[in-house]
Amino acid sequence: MSEPMKKPMEVKPESFVPSPPVLAKLLDEVKGNVTEEIQTKFGVMNFNISKGGPYKFIGKSVYARAFGDWGDISGDIFGGMWGKSKKIFEELDKLTEYASDEPYDAALLTWNLFNNKTTEVHDLKFAKTELLGYTIGRFMKTDCPVPNGMDCIDIPEIQIGKGWVKRGGYADIEFDVRNAIEKDGIFESTSWKFMAEVNKQDENGDKWFGMYVACRPMSAEARNKWEQGREKTEAEKEKERLRMEQTLEQQNQIKPILIEKLNNTVFNSNPINIDINTLEKNQEGDMKVWYENGLLNMKIDEARRNNYVATPQSFSLPLKINLRAKTDSVDIRLRYGDGRLILNFVNNPSSLQLICVKNGKGGVVKSNGEIPINEFVDIEWIITKECMAVKINGELRHIASDYNYIDEFTNNAEYNPRHPVLICAAYNSTVTVESLEITEF
Repeated sequence: MSEPMKKPMEVKPESFVPSPPVLAKLLDEVKGNVTEEIQTKFGVMNFNISKGGPYKFIGKSVYARAFGDWGDISGDIFGGMWGKSKKIFEELDKLTEYASDEPYDAALLTWNLFNNKTTEVHDLKFAKTELLGYTIGRFMKTDCPVPNGMDCIDIPEIQIGKGWVKRGGYADIEFDVRNAIEKDGIFESTSWKFMAEVNKQDENGDKWFGMYVACRPMSAEARNKWEQGREKTEAEKEKERLRMEQTLEQQNQIKPILIEKLNNTVFNSNPINIDINTLEKNQEGDMKVWYENGLLNMKIDEARRNNYVATPQSFSLPLKINLRAKTDSVDIRLRYGDGRLILNFVNNPSSLQLICVKNGKGGVVKSNGEIPINEFVDIEWIITKECMAVKINGELRHIASDYNYIDEFTNNAEYNPRHPVLICAAYNSTVTVESLEITEF
Protein backbone atom coordinates (compact mmCIF):
# COMPACT_ATOMS: atom_id res chain seq x y z
CA MET A 1 0.00 0.00 0.00
CA SER A 2 1.39 3.35 -1.03
CA GLU A 3 1.94 6.07 1.47
CA PRO A 4 -0.65 8.84 1.52
CA MET A 5 0.35 11.92 -0.42
CA LYS A 6 1.90 14.52 1.83
CA LYS A 7 0.38 17.95 1.91
CA PRO A 8 2.65 20.43 0.10
CA MET A 9 4.47 22.82 2.38
CA GLU A 10 2.82 26.22 2.32
CA VAL A 11 5.23 29.01 1.50
CA LYS A 12 4.23 32.59 2.08
CA PRO A 13 6.32 34.88 -0.11
CA GLU A 14 6.10 37.75 2.29
CA SER A 15 7.60 35.69 5.12
CA PHE A 16 10.03 33.60 3.07
CA VAL A 17 13.65 33.89 4.13
CA PRO A 18 15.95 32.25 1.57
CA SER A 19 18.82 30.04 2.60
CA PRO A 20 21.68 32.49 1.97
CA PRO A 21 24.48 29.90 1.60
CA VAL A 22 22.54 27.99 -1.05
CA LEU A 23 21.44 31.07 -2.96
CA ALA A 24 24.84 32.64 -2.59
CA LYS A 25 26.44 29.56 -4.13
CA LEU A 26 24.06 29.71 -7.08
CA LEU A 27 24.48 33.45 -7.45
CA ASP A 28 28.25 33.10 -7.24
CA GLU A 29 28.18 30.68 -10.17
CA VAL A 30 26.29 33.26 -12.21
CA LYS A 31 27.84 36.51 -11.04
CA GLY A 32 31.33 35.17 -11.40
CA ASN A 33 30.77 35.29 -15.15
CA VAL A 34 28.15 37.99 -15.60
CA THR A 35 28.68 41.70 -15.08
CA GLU A 36 25.74 43.97 -14.35
CA GLU A 37 25.61 47.55 -15.53
CA ILE A 38 24.36 49.71 -12.66
CA GLN A 39 23.44 53.33 -13.23
CA THR A 40 24.78 55.62 -10.52
CA LYS A 41 24.46 59.38 -10.29
CA PHE A 42 28.02 59.58 -11.64
CA GLY A 43 27.51 57.24 -14.59
CA VAL A 44 27.53 53.52 -15.35
CA MET A 45 29.28 51.12 -12.97
CA ASN A 46 30.08 47.55 -14.05
CA PHE A 47 29.51 45.24 -11.08
CA ASN A 48 29.84 41.59 -10.16
CA ILE A 49 30.37 39.34 -7.17
CA SER A 50 32.93 36.56 -7.39
CA LYS A 51 35.08 34.43 -5.17
CA GLY A 52 38.69 35.48 -4.76
CA GLY A 53 41.78 34.43 -2.87
CA PRO A 54 43.52 33.31 -0.92
CA TYR A 55 46.10 36.04 -1.51
CA LYS A 56 49.03 37.79 0.03
CA PHE A 57 48.62 41.53 -0.41
CA ILE A 58 52.17 42.87 -0.52
CA GLY A 59 53.16 46.54 -0.51
CA LYS A 60 53.85 49.50 1.77
CA SER A 61 51.43 50.61 4.46
CA VAL A 62 50.52 53.86 6.19
CA TYR A 63 47.88 54.49 8.86
CA ALA A 64 45.95 57.72 9.38
CA ARG A 65 42.76 58.82 11.12
CA ALA A 66 39.77 57.83 9.05
CA PHE A 67 37.14 60.31 10.20
CA GLY A 68 36.64 63.66 11.88
CA ASP A 69 38.34 66.98 11.30
CA TRP A 70 41.52 65.30 10.03
CA GLY A 71 39.82 63.12 7.43
CA ASP A 72 40.78 65.34 4.49
CA ILE A 73 44.41 65.45 5.57
CA SER A 74 44.39 61.66 5.82
CA GLY A 75 43.21 61.58 2.22
CA ASP A 76 46.17 63.77 1.29
CA ILE A 77 48.51 61.35 3.07
CA PHE A 78 47.08 58.38 1.20
CA GLY A 79 47.23 60.28 -2.08
CA GLY A 80 50.83 61.18 -1.38
CA MET A 81 51.66 57.47 -1.13
CA TRP A 82 50.75 57.05 -4.80
CA GLY A 83 53.30 59.69 -5.67
CA LYS A 84 55.97 57.40 -4.20
CA SER A 85 54.54 54.12 -5.51
CA LYS A 86 56.82 53.58 -8.52
CA LYS A 87 59.48 51.79 -6.48
CA ILE A 88 56.87 49.50 -4.91
CA PHE A 89 55.60 48.26 -8.26
CA GLU A 90 59.10 47.97 -9.72
CA GLU A 91 59.94 45.58 -6.89
CA LEU A 92 56.75 43.56 -7.37
CA ASP A 93 57.38 43.41 -11.13
CA LYS A 94 60.39 41.20 -10.30
CA LEU A 95 58.00 38.58 -8.86
CA THR A 96 55.92 37.90 -11.96
CA GLU A 97 55.84 34.14 -11.30
CA TYR A 98 53.87 34.92 -8.13
CA ALA A 99 51.33 37.20 -9.81
CA SER A 100 47.74 36.26 -8.91
CA ASP A 101 44.55 36.41 -10.95
CA GLU A 102 44.31 40.04 -9.72
CA PRO A 103 47.58 41.47 -11.10
CA TYR A 104 46.55 45.13 -10.91
CA ASP A 105 48.07 48.05 -9.00
CA ALA A 106 45.90 48.55 -5.93
CA ALA A 107 45.50 50.05 -2.47
CA LEU A 108 44.12 47.83 0.29
CA LEU A 109 42.03 49.57 2.97
CA THR A 110 42.05 47.77 6.32
CA TRP A 111 40.72 48.41 9.81
CA ASN A 112 43.04 46.27 11.93
CA LEU A 113 44.25 49.30 13.92
CA PHE A 114 40.86 50.99 14.12
CA ASN A 115 39.82 51.36 17.74
CA ASN A 116 36.92 53.57 18.81
CA LYS A 117 37.43 53.04 22.54
CA THR A 118 40.04 54.10 25.05
CA THR A 119 42.29 51.17 25.94
CA GLU A 120 45.15 50.56 28.35
CA VAL A 121 48.24 48.49 27.54
CA HIS A 122 50.48 47.95 30.58
CA ASP A 123 51.03 51.45 31.97
CA LEU A 124 50.22 53.23 28.70
CA LYS A 125 46.78 54.65 27.96
CA PHE A 126 45.63 54.94 24.37
CA ALA A 127 42.70 57.09 23.35
CA LYS A 128 40.55 55.90 20.48
CA THR A 129 42.65 55.87 17.36
CA GLU A 130 40.22 55.28 14.47
CA LEU A 131 43.16 54.51 12.20
CA LEU A 132 42.52 53.40 8.63
CA GLY A 133 45.22 51.29 7.03
CA TYR A 134 46.20 52.10 3.44
CA THR A 135 48.58 49.68 1.75
CA ILE A 136 49.71 50.27 -1.84
CA GLY A 137 50.73 47.11 -3.63
CA ARG A 138 49.25 44.05 -5.36
CA PHE A 139 47.33 40.86 -4.67
CA MET A 140 49.97 38.10 -4.95
CA LYS A 141 49.93 34.30 -4.66
CA THR A 142 50.15 32.91 -1.14
CA ASP A 143 53.63 31.46 -1.65
CA CYS A 144 55.07 34.79 -2.79
CA PRO A 145 58.14 35.87 -0.81
CA VAL A 146 57.82 39.27 0.83
CA PRO A 147 60.54 41.69 -0.33
CA ASN A 148 62.65 43.17 2.44
CA GLY A 149 61.01 46.27 3.93
CA MET A 150 57.55 45.59 2.52
CA ASP A 151 54.36 44.77 4.40
CA CYS A 152 52.18 41.71 3.90
CA ILE A 153 48.49 41.15 4.66
CA ASP A 154 47.03 37.64 4.35
CA ILE A 155 43.61 37.49 2.68
CA PRO A 156 41.65 34.21 2.87
CA GLU A 157 39.34 32.89 0.15
CA ILE A 158 36.44 35.31 0.22
CA GLN A 159 33.53 36.69 -1.78
CA ILE A 160 34.31 40.10 -3.28
CA GLY A 161 31.92 42.65 -4.75
CA LYS A 162 33.68 44.50 -7.58
CA GLY A 163 32.57 47.79 -9.08
CA TRP A 164 34.38 49.24 -12.11
CA VAL A 165 34.02 52.69 -13.64
CA LYS A 166 35.84 53.96 -16.69
CA ARG A 167 38.83 56.26 -16.25
CA GLY A 168 38.36 57.43 -12.67
CA GLY A 169 36.76 56.85 -9.32
CA TYR A 170 34.52 59.19 -7.36
CA ALA A 171 33.78 59.83 -3.72
CA ASP A 172 30.66 57.66 -3.45
CA ILE A 173 31.81 54.57 -5.36
CA GLU A 174 32.35 52.66 -2.11
CA PHE A 175 28.70 53.21 -1.15
CA ASP A 176 27.49 52.31 -4.65
CA VAL A 177 29.38 49.00 -4.49
CA ARG A 178 28.07 48.20 -1.01
CA ASN A 179 24.53 48.98 -2.13
CA ALA A 180 25.00 46.79 -5.21
CA ILE A 181 26.19 43.91 -3.01
CA GLU A 182 23.12 44.08 -0.80
CA LYS A 183 20.48 45.12 -3.31
CA ASP A 184 19.10 41.56 -3.80
CA GLY A 185 19.13 40.63 -0.12
CA ILE A 186 21.46 37.66 -0.71
CA PHE A 187 24.92 39.04 0.08
CA GLU A 188 25.96 41.55 2.74
CA SER A 189 28.98 43.81 2.76
CA THR A 190 31.82 43.01 5.15
CA SER A 191 33.82 46.11 4.26
CA TRP A 192 35.32 46.03 7.75
CA LYS A 193 37.40 43.05 6.56
CA PHE A 194 38.89 44.94 3.65
CA MET A 195 38.24 47.18 0.69
CA ALA A 196 40.55 47.88 -2.22
CA GLU A 197 41.02 50.63 -4.79
CA VAL A 198 42.18 48.97 -8.01
CA ASN A 199 43.52 50.36 -11.28
CA LYS A 200 43.65 48.52 -14.59
CA GLN A 201 43.95 49.15 -18.31
CA ASP A 202 41.92 47.16 -20.84
CA GLU A 203 42.96 45.85 -24.26
CA ASN A 204 41.81 49.12 -25.87
CA GLY A 205 44.09 51.18 -23.65
CA ASP A 206 41.18 52.57 -21.60
CA LYS A 207 41.83 53.01 -17.89
CA TRP A 208 39.38 51.71 -15.27
CA PHE A 209 39.04 52.33 -11.55
CA GLY A 210 37.72 49.50 -9.40
CA MET A 211 36.41 49.38 -5.86
CA TYR A 212 36.53 45.93 -4.26
CA VAL A 213 34.49 45.26 -1.10
CA ALA A 214 34.58 42.00 0.87
CA CYS A 215 31.18 40.38 1.34
CA ARG A 216 29.48 37.18 2.52
CA PRO A 217 26.12 35.39 2.24
CA MET A 218 23.47 37.26 4.17
CA SER A 219 22.32 35.65 7.41
CA ALA A 220 18.62 35.18 8.15
CA GLU A 221 18.83 37.91 10.78
CA ALA A 222 20.50 40.29 8.34
CA ARG A 223 17.91 39.35 5.70
CA ASN A 224 15.08 40.34 8.05
CA LYS A 225 16.80 43.66 8.71
CA TRP A 226 17.27 44.07 4.97
CA GLU A 227 13.54 43.53 4.38
CA GLN A 228 12.70 46.10 7.03
CA GLY A 229 15.29 48.48 5.66
CA ARG A 230 13.94 48.09 2.12
CA GLU A 231 10.48 49.14 3.24
CA LYS A 232 11.98 52.08 5.12
CA THR A 233 14.22 52.94 2.17
CA GLU A 234 11.28 53.04 -0.23
CA ALA A 235 9.46 55.40 2.13
CA GLU A 236 12.58 57.54 2.50
CA LYS A 237 13.06 57.61 -1.26
CA GLU A 238 9.54 58.88 -1.73
CA LYS A 239 10.08 61.48 1.00
CA GLU A 240 13.37 62.55 -0.61
CA ARG A 241 11.73 62.70 -4.05
CA LEU A 242 9.04 65.02 -2.72
CA ARG A 243 11.66 67.13 -0.93
CA MET A 244 13.71 67.42 -4.12
CA GLU A 245 10.63 68.38 -6.11
CA GLN A 246 9.82 71.05 -3.53
CA THR A 247 13.41 72.33 -3.51
CA LEU A 248 13.48 72.42 -7.31
CA GLU A 249 10.18 74.26 -7.40
CA GLN A 250 11.47 76.78 -4.85
CA GLN A 251 14.71 77.28 -6.77
CA ASN A 252 12.79 77.75 -10.03
CA GLN A 253 10.59 80.33 -8.33
CA ILE A 254 13.52 82.36 -7.02
CA LYS A 255 15.75 81.81 -10.05
CA PRO A 256 14.58 85.01 -11.85
CA ILE A 257 15.24 86.96 -8.63
CA LEU A 258 18.74 85.48 -8.32
CA ILE A 259 19.51 86.27 -11.97
CA GLU A 260 18.38 89.85 -11.48
CA LYS A 261 20.55 90.20 -8.37
CA LEU A 262 23.48 88.68 -10.22
CA ASN A 263 23.07 91.08 -13.14
CA ASN A 264 22.94 94.00 -10.72
CA THR A 265 26.02 92.95 -8.77
CA VAL A 266 28.47 95.80 -8.34
CA PHE A 267 32.19 95.01 -8.35
CA ASN A 268 34.14 96.94 -5.72
CA SER A 269 37.51 96.25 -7.30
CA ASN A 270 39.11 95.85 -10.68
CA PRO A 271 39.80 92.36 -12.04
CA ILE A 272 43.19 90.93 -11.16
CA ASN A 273 44.86 89.36 -14.15
CA ILE A 274 46.91 86.43 -12.91
CA ASP A 275 50.19 85.86 -14.73
CA ILE A 276 49.89 82.14 -15.51
CA ASN A 277 53.68 81.87 -15.33
CA THR A 278 53.45 82.61 -11.60
CA LEU A 279 50.95 79.84 -10.81
CA GLU A 280 52.43 77.61 -8.14
CA LYS A 281 52.72 73.95 -9.07
CA ASN A 282 51.89 71.29 -6.52
CA GLN A 283 52.45 67.93 -8.15
CA GLU A 284 52.85 64.33 -7.16
CA GLY A 285 53.26 61.20 -9.22
CA ASP A 286 52.78 61.53 -12.96
CA MET A 287 51.44 65.09 -13.14
CA LYS A 288 53.15 67.13 -15.87
CA VAL A 289 53.11 70.93 -16.20
CA TRP A 290 54.72 72.76 -19.11
CA TYR A 291 54.52 76.07 -20.97
CA GLU A 292 54.24 76.39 -24.73
CA ASN A 293 53.43 79.44 -26.89
CA GLY A 294 52.52 81.45 -23.80
CA LEU A 295 50.01 78.81 -22.63
CA LEU A 296 50.09 76.66 -19.51
CA ASN A 297 49.52 72.92 -20.05
CA MET A 298 48.90 70.31 -17.38
CA LYS A 299 48.26 66.58 -17.56
CA ILE A 300 47.77 63.82 -15.02
CA ASP A 301 46.62 60.20 -15.19
CA GLU A 302 44.58 60.21 -11.98
CA ALA A 303 42.65 62.66 -9.78
CA ARG A 304 44.84 63.22 -6.77
CA ARG A 305 43.86 66.01 -4.40
CA ASN A 306 47.45 67.24 -4.29
CA ASN A 307 47.91 67.81 -8.01
CA TYR A 308 47.10 71.33 -9.14
CA VAL A 309 48.40 74.75 -10.00
CA ALA A 310 47.41 77.55 -7.65
CA THR A 311 47.40 81.33 -7.53
CA PRO A 312 50.27 82.65 -5.38
CA GLN A 313 47.81 84.86 -3.51
CA SER A 314 44.53 84.16 -1.70
CA PHE A 315 41.16 85.81 -2.31
CA SER A 316 38.11 86.58 -0.18
CA LEU A 317 34.47 85.97 -0.93
CA PRO A 318 32.43 87.14 -2.70
CA LEU A 319 34.39 86.75 -5.95
CA LYS A 320 34.25 85.86 -9.61
CA ILE A 321 36.73 83.50 -11.24
CA ASN A 322 37.21 83.87 -14.99
CA LEU A 323 39.17 81.03 -16.59
CA ARG A 324 39.82 80.69 -20.32
CA ALA A 325 40.92 77.12 -20.96
CA LYS A 326 40.35 73.96 -22.96
CA THR A 327 40.58 70.19 -22.48
CA ASP A 328 41.52 67.53 -24.98
CA SER A 329 39.07 65.04 -23.40
CA VAL A 330 37.63 65.30 -19.87
CA ASP A 331 37.78 67.17 -16.56
CA ILE A 332 38.55 70.84 -16.33
CA ARG A 333 38.48 71.49 -12.59
CA LEU A 334 38.46 74.66 -10.49
CA ARG A 335 38.79 74.64 -6.71
CA TYR A 336 38.28 77.30 -4.06
CA GLY A 337 38.30 76.32 -0.37
CA ASP A 338 36.30 73.10 -0.07
CA GLY A 339 34.45 73.94 -3.27
CA ARG A 340 34.90 72.35 -6.64
CA LEU A 341 33.62 72.98 -10.17
CA ILE A 342 34.10 70.19 -12.73
CA LEU A 343 33.21 70.37 -16.42
CA ASN A 344 33.25 67.33 -18.74
CA PHE A 345 33.28 65.08 -15.67
CA VAL A 346 34.91 61.77 -16.57
CA ASN A 347 32.06 59.50 -15.41
CA ASN A 348 29.27 61.66 -16.84
CA PRO A 349 30.53 64.39 -19.21
CA SER A 350 27.14 66.06 -19.56
CA SER A 351 26.83 66.68 -15.82
CA LEU A 352 28.07 69.78 -14.04
CA GLN A 353 29.73 69.00 -10.70
CA LEU A 354 29.43 71.89 -8.26
CA ILE A 355 30.47 71.56 -4.62
CA CYS A 356 29.93 74.06 -1.79
CA VAL A 357 33.02 76.13 -0.90
CA LYS A 358 32.42 75.77 2.84
CA ASN A 359 31.91 72.08 3.55
CA GLY A 360 32.64 70.27 0.30
CA LYS A 361 29.03 69.17 -0.06
CA GLY A 362 26.99 69.56 -3.17
CA GLY A 363 25.74 67.60 -6.08
CA VAL A 364 25.30 67.13 -9.77
CA VAL A 365 23.57 69.55 -12.11
CA LYS A 366 22.31 67.34 -14.90
CA SER A 367 23.07 68.05 -18.56
CA ASN A 368 24.76 71.40 -17.97
CA GLY A 369 28.46 70.61 -17.71
CA GLU A 370 29.56 69.52 -21.17
CA ILE A 371 31.96 71.71 -23.12
CA PRO A 372 33.53 71.17 -26.56
CA ILE A 373 36.81 69.27 -26.88
CA ASN A 374 40.00 71.05 -27.98
CA GLU A 375 38.27 74.42 -28.01
CA PHE A 376 38.94 77.31 -25.64
CA VAL A 377 35.94 78.29 -23.54
CA ASP A 378 35.35 81.15 -21.10
CA ILE A 379 34.38 79.75 -17.70
CA GLU A 380 32.91 82.02 -15.02
CA TRP A 381 32.45 80.71 -11.49
CA ILE A 382 30.62 83.38 -9.49
CA ILE A 383 30.36 82.99 -5.72
CA THR A 384 28.32 85.74 -4.02
CA LYS A 385 26.67 86.06 -0.63
CA GLU A 386 23.31 85.24 -2.20
CA CYS A 387 24.00 82.62 -4.86
CA MET A 388 26.52 80.52 -6.74
CA ALA A 389 26.47 80.62 -10.54
CA VAL A 390 28.34 79.15 -13.49
CA LYS A 391 28.55 80.65 -16.99
CA ILE A 392 30.17 79.11 -20.07
CA ASN A 393 30.90 81.50 -22.94
CA GLY A 394 28.45 83.94 -21.35
CA GLU A 395 25.66 81.35 -21.16
CA LEU A 396 24.22 80.82 -17.66
CA ARG A 397 24.51 77.09 -16.96
CA HIS A 398 23.57 77.13 -13.29
CA ILE A 399 22.44 79.46 -10.51
CA ALA A 400 21.16 78.50 -7.05
CA SER A 401 21.18 79.63 -3.43
CA ASP A 402 20.92 76.35 -1.48
CA TYR A 403 24.56 76.27 -0.33
CA ASN A 404 25.80 76.20 3.27
CA TYR A 405 28.32 79.01 2.84
CA ILE A 406 25.41 81.39 2.11
CA ASP A 407 23.83 80.49 5.47
CA GLU A 408 27.21 81.12 7.10
CA PHE A 409 27.35 84.62 5.62
CA THR A 410 23.84 85.25 6.92
CA ASN A 411 24.38 83.91 10.44
CA ASN A 412 28.05 84.67 11.12
CA ALA A 413 29.25 88.25 10.78
CA GLU A 414 32.87 87.11 11.21
CA TYR A 415 32.76 84.62 8.34
CA ASN A 416 35.47 85.72 5.93
CA PRO A 417 37.03 82.80 4.02
CA ARG A 418 40.24 83.43 2.14
CA HIS A 419 41.80 80.88 -0.21
CA PRO A 420 43.87 80.60 -3.39
CA VAL A 421 42.22 79.52 -6.64
CA LEU A 422 43.31 76.11 -7.92
CA ILE A 423 43.17 74.66 -11.45
CA CYS A 424 43.28 70.90 -11.93
CA ALA A 425 43.31 68.28 -14.66
CA ALA A 426 42.44 64.60 -14.20
CA TYR A 427 42.19 61.16 -15.77
CA ASN A 428 44.71 61.56 -18.57
CA SER A 429 43.25 64.83 -19.79
CA THR A 430 45.45 67.68 -20.95
CA VAL A 431 44.10 71.04 -19.77
CA THR A 432 45.48 74.14 -21.46
CA VAL A 433 45.10 77.53 -19.74
CA GLU A 434 45.19 80.79 -21.69
CA SER A 435 44.21 83.23 -18.96
CA LEU A 436 42.93 83.52 -15.39
CA GLU A 437 41.24 86.56 -13.91
CA ILE A 438 39.90 87.03 -10.36
CA THR A 439 37.51 89.75 -9.25
CA GLU A 440 36.67 90.35 -5.59
CA PHE A 441 33.35 92.11 -4.97
